[in-house]
Amino acid sequence: MKLSGDRVPSEHPHPERLREISREIARCFPAVHGGDRCVLTAVGPRLAYLSWHLDPASIDALSARLGSRAHGACCRVRVHDVTDVLFDGTNAHETLEVAVGMTSGHEYWPVPITERNLLAEVGLALADGSFASLARSWPHWFDRDRPSRRYDLGGLFVSSAYRLVFPVESVLDAPVFERLSTEVPHLDGTRLLRVAVVDVGIGAALTGMVRRVSGELSKLRARVTVFADDTAPPPAVDIVTAAEERAAGLFEALACEHARQPFDLVHCHEWYSVPVALRAHELGLPLVLSLHSTESERSLGGPQTALSRAICDWERRGVAAATLIVVPHAATRQQVIALYDADPVRVVTVPDFSDGPGNVEPDPARAKLALGVESSAPVVLFAGELAHATGADLLADAVPAVCREHPTARFVFAGDGPLRQEIEDRLVGAGLAHRCRFLGDVPSDRFQAVLLASDFVVIPARTWQDEGLAQLAITNGRSVLTTRQANLQCIRHGENGLVTYDNPGSIVWGVKELLANPLGASLQRWLARTRAGHRTTLDRVTVEQFLAYETVAGDRAGAASV
Repeated sequence: MKLSGDRVPSEHPHPERLREISREIARCFPAVHGGDRCVLTAVGPRLAYLSWHLDPASIDALSARLGSRAHGACCRVRVHDVTDVLFDGTNAHETLEVAVGMTSGHEYWPVPITERNLLAEVGLALADGSFASLARSWPHWFDRDRPSRRYDLGGLFVSSAYRLVFPVESVLDAPVFERLSTEVPHLDGTRLLRVAVVDVGIGAALTGMVRRVSGELSKLRARVTVFADDTAPPPAVDIVTAAEERAAGLFEALACEHARQPFDLVHCHEWYSVPVALRAHELGLPLVLSLHSTESERSLGGPQTALSRAICDWERRGVAAATLIVVPHAATRQQVIALYDADPVRVVTVPDFSDGPGNVEPDPARAKLALGVESSAPVVLFAGELAHATGADLLADAVPAVCREHPTARFVFAGDGPLRQEIEDRLVGAGLAHRCRFLGDVPSDRFQAVLLASDFVVIPARTWQDEGLAQLAITNGRSVLTTRQANLQCIRHGENGLVTYDNPGSIVWGVKELLANPLGASLQRWLARTRAGHRTTLDRVTVEQFLAYETVAGDRAGAASV
């Protein structure tokens, strides 16, 4: 029984006992190695640890065997690059010699090459230039001392029964392939999905994408027949009339092929293929309609012309007839639902794909000059409605404070709205009219040049905003300053932009920070990761489109069985 006043014995050994243990260890170490040995280990990518020992008896035996050739021999350590070879003593890619003074020793050795398998051996360097090896280490990999510049994301898709195997461009598309395996259990079977794809061909860029995706669908056991008219419409014929005239010929070809070997569904692209889609009902085929954009998006919400109203009417009729509507992003989905009263369940998102060279980015200096801004001046861009909800007035309130510290900064306001005149008057009264440009509504084909003339974009909103502008900005290498109230999940504070509060002081701080360019390197790293890991691939688009087809074909098969 332990009383409260009892002293608990110490569990630590007495210092004198520790000293005895240390003396015993000192007498045993370093351990004496018998025989010949050579050890090479990596401390880091550019530093190795070498340890070697040659038994005197081994040296004497070698000297006796060599005879007079052993005169003047000295101990040496050689390091060989044996990457991807079975080393036989003579086939190294490169040999590096380490001068050592003793037959036993150890040292740190600076490694001059990386990303290689290195092997060390110790022996005698003879006077005639030859080398007699006595001990050899195991190969050791020395990794790179920098991030890799190679992005190899390729992989292989293998179906559950191993009957369907094909290469994929990016392993980061694994979730969509997992959906494929889960939602299409018959993928390993013999069922063949037959699809008629209709593209009137008025949009050349769209035609190329349709052909690429349709060709890729064959590896998923889908047989796609494309009905397209690639000829340019006569200049005297309006686009709606041209689409209606082409529909008759394309439908006749589709109906003839369907009579010969029936299709499971028809997939029409854009509004100008809708005349064919509507007639496909005569064949009793379900319809998939892809709207890659709406007329409202293309006209930027401007006043409708007679042509715009006709196009909207075709889009509305196509949406009403379609079993499934495919759109490229969430904004288009919301418009299709709101404008054409589409059932949200029938509207799915499948991103567009384009592997063309794209537009060459213009020189930012030239883009600035085109806006009437000095080529060396930093440009801050606001784009959107000049209204209270978007916080355009917050940025205007921040301009005087920013300009006091950054006399070369310029502010560009792209858009119109109820606060435009008030903001212009306020900045004129502050004597800053020459530092600001008001562009009004900018057409979509010109906005890219405006964006590339800017150094960063400000979205100082007081309420939730759509992510389209922010994503466009960061995709083009521009940081984004936004507010917490805007709720832009794609902006990561300190990586691709800054997140502040919806008050002038916070906006002033954020603009000053970005004018000092603290995110340059961070944004470039973020862009590299994004473009490598989240780029829309042809594989992803193909699989998601195939899943949409299976949804329609499965519903049709279920209805037929009932």
